[in-house]
Amino acid sequence: MRKIVYAVYHDCNKEARSMELLHCCRRMGHVDFVSYAVPQNVNDINMHFVDKQSPFALFKFLYLAKDTIRKVNPDWVVLHDNDCAALLPFIKKNYPNTKIIYDSSELFIQMEGSKKAPFFGNDGIVVWLKKQLTVFREKYERRYLKYADVVIAANLERAKIMEKYFGLDSLPLIFDNIHKIGDIPDNKECQKKFEVALKKDRFNILFGGGISEERKTFDYIRSFKQLSEKFNLVIVGSASPLARKRYIELTQGLDGDRIHYLGFISRAELRYCMMNCQASVVVFDKDSYNTLYCASGKCFESLFEGVPILASENPPLKRLCDENKIGVSNDDYAAGAIQLESNYEFYSKSVRKYIDSIHYQERLDNLIKVIEETVGVEHVQKNY
Repeated sequence: MRKIVYAVYHDCNKEARSMELLHCCRRMGHVDFVSYAVPQNVNDINMHFVDKQSPFALFKFLYLAKDTIRKVNPDWVVLHDNDCAALLPFIKKNYPNTKIIYDSSELFIQMEGSKKAPFFGNDGIVVWLKKQLTVFREKYERRYLKYADVVIAANLERAKIMEKYFGLDSLPLIFDNIHKIGDIPDNKECQKKFEVALKKDRFNILFGGGISEERKTFDYIRSFKQLSEKFNLVIVGSASPLARKRYIELTQGLDGDRIHYLGFISRAELRYCMMNCQASVVVFDKDSYNTLYCASGKCFESLFEGVPILASENPPLKRLCDENKIGVSNDDYAAGAIQLESNYEFYSKSVRKYIDSIHYQERLDNLIKVIEETVGVEHVQKNY
């Protein structure tokens, strides 16, 4: 059986894409899994973990991945995102016959004119240190990504950028972040918990990004305040004490009970809220390539529940809306909400049609097929 080392510096129980890739690896061979979180309901792989709480966790993770590769001498190594980029030259130099599959769910490329983090100020040193780690990851990815035998991108826009920026020989494979929530909500319990926020006589809009400047929450609230009382905004997700304070100040004195913050909720509860809202917000800033060319899994979680989206005008979101009519892409958030509400039946029908066209499980089958066709189906013979 093919031997595979899969290295991922994410919690695959919370990041659906990395879990999907693990399922693919398990179907393609015997897996040694290197990470910091134990995958749920998986017991047929060898597991190797580091303590995420250590300030040197990333470097311990890279050392553990190298040590695992030495011991396993794998046929394939699967790397997830640029946390693993430093492993590329190590594998290429020491294991030239090992095939490298590199999955890029994010696009961490420095954009010209982007803001630089200050060294001093509130959390300035912490931000600066995080920036240095980002530079470390980006340096290895840009210099060595060409060593990978297979590169996977999260959408077409990102694939085109990566091919040019990293000097790749071909366009990366495209594996979209098409996810749906499988958790089943307790309808009776959820109805009791959320009945005040989810208004049956209003057009309910769900904002799932929590309260954060980076996630455009405050911009969205300012625009939402222009809408009539027929619209109701429900916000879920985390919020820092400072963000919560700003939220209270911004919503103070608002006529009617039209904006509700429910805090951090479970995946099952999020699904319940989606099922009982008429629209779901998917907005990103345009300050980085990663957000400008967003690859949103939450977008599809909403669509799988039959709920149209209210999106910003980021190119992937605009393309999705324009081509499939599954929502409205408009940076004037209030105008977008009015357009969606005024033509709601049309967009709802388009969502159902679009979702019916997605063959969810076949995505993994197709990815496995293309990977095996690219790097070879036959087992690689080695001197073990």
